[in-house]
Amino acid sequence: MSAETKQALDDAIQAHITDECDGRLVNSYLMVVCSEHVLIADSHNYYQEASNGLPFHAALGLAQYLRTAVERTPDDDE
Repeated sequence: MSAETKQALDDAIQAHITDECDGRLVNSYLMVVCSEHVLIADSHNYYQEASNGLPFHAALGLAQYLRTAVERTPDDDE
């Protein structure tokens, strides 16, 4: 990824969190993406991107948090 693209990604994530979360600042992120070729069915590829300097143990923690959040059901809040 070029430095310009990485900066644009960082800026976009920060702008989104600022808008959605009362001005909070992003100190790290871990993003997982699934892509598919538009002409080839079932051609899934998975990518990850993380904030600069994200330590491995922090990435694991964010991944575990995501797993827990995805596995929750609406009934878990009751």
